[in-house]
Amino acid sequence: MEELLLTDVGQREERDSRHKLNSFNFSKFHRLLKSKQFKPVFNGTRKIRNKYLSVFAVKNNFDYPRLGLAISKKSVKLAVGRNRIKRIIRDEFRTHKDLLKGFDIIIVSKPSINDLSNSELREVLIREWGKL
Repeated sequence: MEELLLTDVGQREERDSRHKLNSFNFSKFHRLLKSKQFKPVFNGTRKIRNKYLSVFAVKNNFDYPRLGLAISKKSVKLAVGRNRIKRIIRDEFRTHKDLLKGFDIIIVSKPSINDLSNSELREVLIREWGKL
């Protein structure tokens, strides 16, 4: 009975570690959720601004990147638009995590971001990832 429990725990730990290493997930490990996580990034040294968005970044002490989003109602009025933008940003973040290792990143939208098509927004994000 004890061996079964140990094996079960070992399998569970193995599954959890595989989940962390999966390069295309966007788990809680990769998210900035609380204001105390956002403050150091906003005070950080890397700030990239363009017509559509602002990117704030700071080095973190982890071997994986973390992302925070600030897509306001002021910049994108409709919820469907805000959700579209967040979905695209998260997708591009997931697919380019290897380039962004060791950074905490916050993306703040500007009103003109709503004028971009999906492919244009992806191009803008890829360009900004390269600047980090």
